[in-house]
Amino acid sequence: MTRVLEIPEKHCRPHGVHYTSRENVLRVIGDLFLNELQAALDGIGSDSQALETLHDRIGRLTFLDPACGSGDFLRVILEELQRLEQTILSRKAEYAADLQTRLSLARFYGFEIDPGAAEQSAHRLGAAHQDYREKLLRRFGNRLELKPADCARIIAGNALRADWGKMLPDEMDYIVGNPPYIARQKRSPQQNIDMKTVFPAGTRTGLLDYAAAWFVKSARYMQNRKTRAAFVVTNSITQGEQVHPLWSEMNRLGMHIHFARRTFRWQSEKAHQAGVSVVIIGFAASRPHRSCKLYHLENSAWRRHETGEINGYLVAGGSDVLLPARNMPLPPGAPVAQFGGMPNDGGHLLLDDREKELLVSQNPSAREFIRPLISVRNYLAGQPRWCLWLDREGWRDIPGIRARVEAVCRYRRASRRKTTTALAQTPHLFGEIRQPQGEFVLIPLTSSEHRQYIPMDLLPPGSVVNNTACFVDHARPFHFGVLISRMHMAWTSQVCGRLEGRYRYSIRIVYNNFPWPQPDAHQRKNVELAAMRLLAVRRSFLETGQTLASLYDPKRMPPELAESHRLVDKAVEQCYRQKPFDGDAGRLAFLFQRYREYACGETP
Repeated sequence: MTRVLEIPEKHCRPHGVHYTSRENVLRVIGDLFLNELQAALDGIGSDSQALETLHDRIGRLTFLDPACGSGDFLRVILEELQRLEQTILSRKAEYAADLQTRLSLARFYGFEIDPGAAEQSAHRLGAAHQDYREKLLRRFGNRLELKPADCARIIAGNALRADWGKMLPDEMDYIVGNPPYIARQKRSPQQNIDMKTVFPAGTRTGLLDYAAAWFVKSARYMQNRKTRAAFVVTNSITQGEQVHPLWSEMNRLGMHIHFARRTFRWQSEKAHQAGVSVVIIGFAASRPHRSCKLYHLENSAWRRHETGEINGYLVAGGSDVLLPARNMPLPPGAPVAQFGGMPNDGGHLLLDDREKELLVSQNPSAREFIRPLISVRNYLAGQPRWCLWLDREGWRDIPGIRARVEAVCRYRRASRRKTTTALAQTPHLFGEIRQPQGEFVLIPLTSSEHRQYIPMDLLPPGSVVNNTACFVDHARPFHFGVLISRMHMAWTSQVCGRLEGRYRYSIRIVYNNFPWPQPDAHQRKNVELAAMRLLAVRRSFLETGQTLASLYDPKRMPPELAESHRLVDKAVEQCYRQKPFDGDAGRLAFLFQRYREYACGETP
C-alpha cells in the first residue's frame, strides 16, 4: 500500500544529510529544463508581458522523482525555480505595485519505498519553501501576495509497482532522479519481481541492473505525453549485454535520447561514500526539436558535441543500433576468437615454478607432459605458470602425474554440479579444451579501466591458454595491430561489460560485432610494420625485468612504448580513412556507422 505525505510547511524542519551534490543535480536538470528557462529569462529583460508569461509557465511546471530518497533532486529543482522566480519578482517590482508568487509545492511529486526517507524528503522540501517565503516577505513586504501554503506530494511506496496514471497528474512535465544502484547480481527476490512487473514477458531481465526498470516504467507513463525525463545511472546500462534488452524496449515505447553525458565519477556529499562511474541520459517520447547534445570528458573538462541522434551506447548516430550477441564475427573473413580452456581441476593439473621443478626432479620423464600455462594475472606480472597437458599416452607410468590426476578425479566426483561430475571420467584432461594451434593474439578478458590499452600479445603456438583470456588463432601482426589499436580500444571501452569498473571483454558482443577495416595491401603492410615495431620495443623492456603490468600502468608507460602505440593507432586509423579522428567520440561514431553498413550488407 502507498500513502501520500502531505506535511504543512509550518511543521517542516530540515534534517538528515544531503546525499547528492548540487553540482551533480544541476548536470541532470540543466539540459532537461533549467538552461532553457534561464536563457528565456535572460532574453526578456523587463518586458512585462513576457515576464508574466514566463512566471506563469514556471508556476505550472510539475516534477516527479520516482526514487526520491531524502529529496535531493526535488530540493535543488525547487531552489533553482525559487531563484528564477525571485529574479522575475525583482524585475516586476520596478513597474508593478502588487506582486504574487506562483511556485507551489503541490506540483512536486516523489515516490520513495522507505517511509522514513519519504517523510524526510517532504520535511526538507517544506522547510526550504517556507524559508523562501519568509525571505520574500522580508524583501517585498506588503506588496507581496503569497500563494497559499501547500505540501509536496511524496508517496511512500514502490514506484515500480504503483499505477502512475492514477496517482500522478495526467501531464507531468519532468521526471528526474537517481535510481538505486543495484547490480543485476545483487537484486533481491522482491526486486527481481519488480523487474518482471515492469518489463514485458520474455525480456532477459537477468542481464539488467535494477535501475533499468525506472527507465521503462517512466517510458510507459511518457507514451503519448510531452513529459521529458533525465536520470543519472551507473554506466553499466550503456555497455555490454544490457543495452540490447533495455533499449529494445525503450525504442519500442518510442523513446529518443535528447542529451547525455558519458561516463564520469559521481561523488556523493556523504564523505564515506566512494564515487561510482555514471552517465546522465535525458529522453522523451519525441525527437528533439534541435540537435541532440552529447557530452564527454576530455582532460577533466566537458566537451559538447551536437548530433542528430544518440544511441543506447551513448554514441552519436545510429539510435536503432543495438549490438546482438553474435556467434561469429560480423565482417566476412574476420578471424574467429575463442575462449581459453577451463581446467576445472581443483588446481591439481596446474604448477608454479617450484612445483614444476619438484615434479621433474622426482619424475624426469614428466617434463615432456608439462607446457607453459597462460593465466592472465600471472602472465602480466611476469610470473611463469605451468600445467600438465596429457593429450597422449605415457603419463600413467609417471607416479607424480598419476597422483595429481587421481586428485582431479576425486575433486570432480565430489562436485554437486552434474557437468563437473561427468568430467571425472576424463580426469587427465582440462574440463574445457580450446587451445590455439598456430600463432595467436592473446586478449585478457578482464583489464583495468585505467589502462589506455588492454595489454594483448602476439604469441607463438605451444602455450596453454586458460579461461582468464580469449585468443585469436592463426593470427598475423596485422590482426594484433588492429586489436591493440585505439580504434578497437574505443569500441571495447564503450560496448564491453564491466566487472566493478574493469573492462570485461566479450567475444559475442565486443569482438564479433567489431567493424574490421578493409585495407589495401599498402595499408595492411603499414599496420604490420607498426605492430612488429611495437612488439620489439615491448620485448626490449621485458628483457630488462619489467612486466606487461608495469609497462601498461598509465603512470609508468615508457615514452618509447607510448610512441609505438601512437604509430600503430595511426596506421590502423588510415585503414578506415585518411582524415584523423577527433578523439574516441569521433572513432565511435565512425565505427557505429561502419557497423550499420556491415549489418545491412552494404559495402563500406
